[in-house]
Amino acid sequence: MRYKAACLMLGAVVAPFLTISAYLYFSRWPTRWFTATSDYIGLGLSVAAGMAFLLRLPVLVRWRALAAVVYLPTIGAALVFYSLMFVGAVFNDWL
Repeated sequence: MRYKAACLMLGAVVAPFLTISAYLYFSRWPTRWFTATSDYIGLGLSVAAGMAFLLRLPVLVRWRALAAVVYLPTIGAALVFYSLMFVGAVFNDWL
């Protein structure tokens, strides 16, 4: 049971960063033209990828709800900063 919980927590941390990395790379690689709307969709899908792992944790529902309330703004902010650093480092397109 602990191994499953540890894997799910690891997935909740790693999956959003892998998802946003893939989105940023493939959306900016062929062309530099992109929209803010598609970036928000990519960010939302990345957070949803992590939430899928988080909501499967083997704990009480109220603890999952509390974890989701803390997770959403925390991972959202981390992904915004990570996105800026990723685009700057990979494509040399710094703000």
